[in-house]
Amino acid sequence: MTINKEIWRDERKNPEAKEESVAGRRDMVKGYIMSPHGQRDFIFFRMGLEHFSEAHRLDPQNPHYTLSMADALFALGRSDEAMAYYNNAVSHLKPDSEHLAGVRRRWIR
Repeated sequence: MTINKEIWRDERKNPEAKEESVAGRRDMVKGYIMSPHGQRDFIFFRMGLEHFSEAHRLDPQNPHYTLSMADALFALGRSDEAMAYYNNAVSHLKPDSEHLAGVRRRWIR
């Protein structure tokens, strides 16, 4: 797995927020891969959302935590809420960010 330097640089500013984000990512992965018969496990997505929400509370200026919250909301089927977070994240990402291009391509209406 490659580490996105932009995310790593932002996360190292607030180690507590980074820990929450890492825990959230771990839960999201579990939600996708540990479910029987290919069905998603929403318990893990809710746990991931809780971790991302805490990371966002600790470091609200970090757009990567906002994107993570959006991803968790989308996985939970809360697409309208997710879109609001995607749109918010776009306004805080650097113009040359690879995340900005991906979000615009997939989610921005």
